Amino acid sequence: MSHDVLLLRDFDCSAFAALLTRFGLQLAWTEGEIPGSFWGESEAGLQGATLFVREDTPVHSALHEACHFICMDAVRRHALDR
Repeated sequence: MSHDVLLLRDFDCSAFAALLTRFGLQLAWTEGEIPGSFWGESEAGLQGATLFVREDTPVHSALHEACHFICMDAVRRHALDR
């Protein structure tokens, strides 16, 4: 059984970033601690309309957090921090 996961550094993120903009979400690359990350480490984070990621963020983490934003109403999005 393999525990390997696809990381953003191994993925062409241009189409992903374009998809996010269709939902009003911006992809932001960062180094060090990821702002708005609930789990910490390399997991994606959300603050407002920004999805924060690093090169070692798992693709599934970025997709998961993006879906939280996409499914929220405008009131929840406005106060979003994690």
